Amino acid sequence: MTAKAKCLLGLLFILGPFPGNTVSARADALPPVHPAYIDGSVQANFVVATTSDRANERTSDSPVQIRRGLVAIDYLAIGGYFVFLILLGMYFSKREKSTDDYFRGGKRVVWYAAGLSIVATKLSAISYMSLPAKSYDTNWLYILLPVGNLAAAWFVAKLVIPFYCRLDLTTVYEYLEARFNLAVRIVGSLAYLVFEIARMGILFLLPALALAVVTDLNVFACIGIMGVIATVYTIMGGVEAVIWTDFVQVLVMMGGAILAILLVFYKVPGGAPEVLATAAEAGKLKAFDWNLDLTTVTVWVFFLHWVGGFKNYIANQTIAQRYISTRDEKHAVRSVWLAGFMGVLISWLLIMVGTAIYGYYRAFPDRLDTNMERIDEIFPTFIVNEMPAGIAGLLIAAIFSAAMSSLDSAINSCSAVIVTDLHRRLRPPITERAYLVLSRVLTALLGLFGTALALFLATFEIRSLLDKAMEFVGLFGGGLGGIFLLGVLTTRASSKGVLIGFFASAVIQYIVKVHTPLHFFVYIFTGMASCYIIGYVMSFVFTDKAGALDGLTIHTMASAQAENFDTGNK
Repeated sequence: MTAKAKCLLGLLFILGPFPGNTVSARADALPPVHPAYIDGSVQANFVVATTSDRANERTSDSPVQIRRGLVAIDYLAIGGYFVFLILLGMYFSKREKSTDDYFRGGKRVVWYAAGLSIVATKLSAISYMSLPAKSYDTNWLYILLPVGNLAAAWFVAKLVIPFYCRLDLTTVYEYLEARFNLAVRIVGSLAYLVFEIARMGILFLLPALALAVVTDLNVFACIGIMGVIATVYTIMGGVEAVIWTDFVQVLVMMGGAILAILLVFYKVPGGAPEVLATAAEAGKLKAFDWNLDLTTVTVWVFFLHWVGGFKNYIANQTIAQRYISTRDEKHAVRSVWLAGFMGVLISWLLIMVGTAIYGYYRAFPDRLDTNMERIDEIFPTFIVNEMPAGIAGLLIAAIFSAAMSSLDSAINSCSAVIVTDLHRRLRPPITERAYLVLSRVLTALLGLFGTALALFLATFEIRSLLDKAMEFVGLFGGGLGGIFLLGVLTTRASSKGVLIGFFASAVIQYIVKVHTPLHFFVYIFTGMASCYIIGYVMSFVFTDKAGALDGLTIHTMASAQAENFDTGNK
């Protein structure tokens, strides 16, 4: 088969089935393609049933020197990376003189650092390992998952950032009090805290499980090391340390993905065309499922997930804290657009990594490590066994750092919400220095809690934590997004109406989870939509007293005098 024919074959497989076709692109309808997994269990002696004679010939003719595990220079790279993170925290600790410095970097954060920090926060170590694992184990259906970032970037840049920046917010929940009342602000803040603190352990556990396999540390030691280091540099450097460690981490992770792809193309006889043709023959390049089925990852499921994903940029303090820490509105918009484009690019690279690794192990099946217990271990296993010494250690350190990014972002943002939305608003005022000390203490306590939660979750068996994390986000994140959309998009919404909508959406989410077969990607949409619709209708029954909404909705932006707005806690 010529290279041109192989590329054409790959393109045909990418298109996937259309409505009415008898072929299904559902991942669970595909034959098992992971040679080491049969019915979810690892087989000590496996046979690659679909490996062609041509692949066997390539294996015998093209031996590759095998290297199992990390070596001394790799551990040196990991240790050096950790030292760098601590030094970064120490550097920024000298600039943290107030809570504005600690939570917004004194609005000194440059837009490109904020943008890549958003990518790191959204991507996490789960995605860095699970996206390659998904495409390796199934196909390219997840290629549509990150595209929603671009839609969200347009929505936020056009409709949200203008008045978020003019209100000079520290947390996005201050907006809820300005738009509705204090009760809505408190409910929003508490909902975020419960959601973010609960997901800390999930986002922290997966890399520890995988890293324990490829290092000489057990999973509990991995969790402990990451938890302590992340907490220490976040306590010292605040959001600036978090953002700049994210910035470096994204560059290393992106470089690692590119290097892995190029390494496979170089080592596999026939290069990229051969890898893609092998993947296409196994159904690995199917990227679009047009069936009108909301129980699996079809195009329509991803579309609904995109709409629900607006919540991350508008209602999630962890994400919004990045762009509201930039100098002004123009730089905030740039950071969001950069995050959107880079999120798509890196996610697609990671999906291609999984396909490349599949082609590599089809060419050299004897090199596949059958000791893996979870499919999410495939990429880190490839890194330590196939990447050059030193580079492997740096990439493993980046995975450590990605996990720590999930924790540092969460604990800094949660600390900001507790201090700004709860303590400053509900308690008697104290000195600015006392607020800063309180912020550091809360950061320490939250870091310890997140670490302890991950240690607890390590005792459970979970096949793919990407799916579990996405299910959790969808179930518990949608309603809060609905409140913000009611505030931003309508002038009718009332405080009582949106609260009724929020709590009603929680009931609806339970019904959707328990009594419907809908795919979990749809959950965030059903949560937002139910909150929005019920909240809007209830706002006709429970109205608020007439008040000025200047600068608080997209309909009243032109008359805003938001520069002089003060929520009472700045």
